[in-house]
Amino acid sequence: ANLKTVWAEMMIPEQYLSNVRLGTPIEVRAQTLAAKVRGKVSHIQSMVDPENQTVEAHSEIPNPKGIWKPDMFVSIAVQTQATPVALAVPRAAVQPFENRSVVFIVSEEKGAQGENAEPDGQTKHHIQAVPVDIGRENQDWIEITSGLQVGQRYISHNAFLVKAELEKASASHSH
Repeated sequence: ANLKTVWAEMMIPEQYLSNVRLGTPIEVRAQTLAAKVRGKVSHIQSMVDPENQTVEAHSEIPNPKGIWKPDMFVSIAVQTQATPVALAVPRAAVQPFENRSVVFIVSEEKGAQGENAEPDGQTKHHIQAVPVDIGRENQDWIEITSGLQVGQRYISHNAFLVKAELEKASASHSH
């Protein structure tokens, strides 16, 4: 068989179909090979799979060295056009907590000896889990459609550590 060009097959969730057209750029990665290649969507099926609400699509990818094999498991990133959003946070900032997606916001308590100061001169910070509704997302960012306001301070990195501490505190109070 001639494998100088191979197909990368992908299943596109129905809600993302409007972002994918013939010619849409993609990047195919194979973790087992530590390899990646760029291609374009070359075929989109005309029927939605009723079991999983996806549409099958294909991309022809160049394979001059023959490293891409039929039935190999790959990850495919579809390069859709950038769409402006009002508010997006790093993926690590959104955490599952008490059956909701939350972002941990940081607020300051006003001190008695000057603005935001404790008696020892330190600012007192409070962390609160705020439920958020999420919209579109990509590898790095998640759109926040409600629950967080533009300009609000939040924990963007290592939010999982804050979640772990809150869960630990909650568990010790329930005994």
